[in-house]
Amino acid sequence: MPTLADHPMFKDYFADADYWDLKHITADVSLRDFIAGMLGFEPWWIAMLYRIRELLVIGLGLVRHEKPEDLESLTPDRIPFTSGEKASFFIVHRAEEDRFWVAETPPDNHLSAYFGIVAHPLGDGRNQFSVFTTVRYRNWTGPVYFNLIRPFHHLVVREMMKAGARRQTEQTRGCPATPCKTGLIDQFKQPFQRIGENSRAARMARRNTRGRR
Repeated sequence: MPTLADHPMFKDYFADADYWDLKHITADVSLRDFIAGMLGFEPWWIAMLYRIRELLVIGLGLVRHEKPEDLESLTPDRIPFTSGEKASFFIVHRAEEDRFWVAETPPDNHLSAYFGIVAHPLGDGRNQFSVFTTVRYRNWTGPVYFNLIRPFHHLVVREMMKAGARRQTEQTRGCPATPCKTGLIDQFKQPFQRIGENSRAARMARRNTRGRR
């Protein structure tokens, strides 16, 4: 049965890839809303995973990229669709309004990757979104790095897709109305929750500064 990997418009992204995966989700949101929701997903544990990557940067000699708190937060109307423009961590490679959006990771010396989202209209404002990742290794550090992060890759992409399907609604962060638990897991989470809160505060400050210019 033909898949997105066989589609004439996207097959080049899958050709000769060392790894690829394809995931699907259905939601009552537009492509722009879905992308903004995915890129804006930043729970405490994402910040933790980035800190772990910093250790791999040292150990494997990877390129050091921007920290999550330094990345611009994008609303749906500000999602770029022009090749070469930056969208959070990614660089737009090819995109078409309401149809698809494909971006690539910043240049690095261990691997290159594409991240794509394709919208399949189902009617009444509902879409099925196909999300793909393709990876090509550049040298021996590529498979070493990717096999270390692969389990987290699947977790992160699935949770990003769920966030994109929630139509950019404010998500509950921190403790709910009921008293917080103070077990070991919660004590471990608290510093990373503060990192996430500081990241969001920094983004809002930059956005307000640009608005006053």
